[in-house]
Amino acid sequence: MSAGDPLEDVPAGPGESAGFLRAGDWQAALVQHEKFEIPGGVRAPQSARRAIEQHFAAAMTDELLASVELLASELVSNAVRHGGAGEGDVVVLHLGLAHDRLRVEVCDHGPGFEPGQPQPYGEGGYGLFLVSEVASAWGVAHDDGHCAWFEIALPGSAGG
Repeated sequence: MSAGDPLEDVPAGPGESAGFLRAGDWQAALVQHEKFEIPGGVRAPQSARRAIEQHFAAAMTDELLASVELLASELVSNAVRHGGAGEGDVVVLHLGLAHDRLRVEVCDHGPGFEPGQPQPYGEGGYGLFLVSEVASAWGVAHDDGHCAWFEIALPGSAGG
C-alpha cells in the first residue's frame, strides 16, 4: 500500500496497525501516548501544535516534528471547519509513539465526511492532499463521532 491510500474499510496488512489509540486497541507497542482535549475554534490548530511540541519534540527530529505538526494542524482545521468544532466545543487529539511509527488521531462530534481521493486543486482539499502525500497511512472512522487519523513511519523502521 502506498503513502496516502485511504485505509477505511481496508484490512490492515502485515506491518500496518489496526485499531485506535482512542479505543485503546492500536496494535503497535506504545512507547508514549497522550490525549489532549483542546478547545475548538480558530485557535485549535495552534493548540494542537503546542501539545505535540511540548510532549513529543524530544522524541523526534525537527523535520519529523514539522511534518507531524503540519498534518495534525490540517486535521484539526478540518474538525473546526467541517466538523463544526467551535469555541465551545472540544477536539480530542490522541498522539501515540511506537518504536517504528507515530500515530495522530483527531476526533470530533461533527458529521464527518467520506474520504475520497484528495485533490490539490479547486476549493479546499489541500489538507487531505498533504496528509495523503506525507503520511505512511491515513484514514477516517465514524463509529464514535468522527475520527481522522494518520501514521508516519519513523526513520530506521521497515516502513521509514
